[in-house]
Amino acid sequence: MNNEMKETSKITDKRTVLKGDYRKNIMLWCLFTAAIIFLVLDLFFYRHSGFEPGSLGARIEGFAGAYSLIGLASMIFLIFVSKIIKKVIARNLDYYGDKDV
Repeated sequence: MNNEMKETSKITDKRTVLKGDYRKNIMLWCLFTAAIIFLVLDLFFYRHSGFEPGSLGARIEGFAGAYSLIGLASMIFLIFVSKIIKKVIARNLDYYGDKDV
């Protein structure tokens, strides 16, 4: 009977893991599909540049997917800044004392 319980728990664990991986894979697939669709659409639309022709800004804007890369770089920057801020303003776990708040 003990072996049956172990086998059942293994099956349950596998189902849970597979279910979580399945959802994760669907989310990643949707994300990458949307990114590819927007990148392809970016190739067909003309963007009116606010920079003078020939300037560095105009050359950067002319690159397909430039706004996506700029957004990605800014999000990565924000993540690193938030980690630094967390270290600066974080309090110890026992800051409020031994009692639960």
